[in-house]
Amino acid sequence: MLERRISRRIASPLTFWIWPSAADTADAIPAELEDISASGVYFWAERPLEMAAPLRMILSLQMGRPQTEPVVVVVSGKVIRLDAPRADGHHGVAASVERYHVLEPGATLPQNLQHLVAS
Repeated sequence: MLERRISRRIASPLTFWIWPSAADTADAIPAELEDISASGVYFWAERPLEMAAPLRMILSLQMGRPQTEPVVVVVSGKVIRLDAPRADGHHGVAASVERYHVLEPGATLPQNLQHLVAS
């Protein structure tokens, strides 16, 4: 099959949080990251999402050596594909990355996001 992606994908399995962009972060649901690039993300969500739904994500990514502090990234995007659920009931979701913000190491997260990042 011909690879049509422009951005390089990074396979990085981890659990992170997603929520509809209009919702409060209290409605955040956990998701399992399959892979990510500058233009998109593929993950498995515990609940179904709607096609074209806007969403926000917060990820804590380990970049470089294990002893370095993780990089926290806040992402805004939109659901662009929904795949059939796996045997465990998690739903496959492809989302575009429309905007992202990388927090500086040691930066303090806004109060409403602190509970979404493991300390």
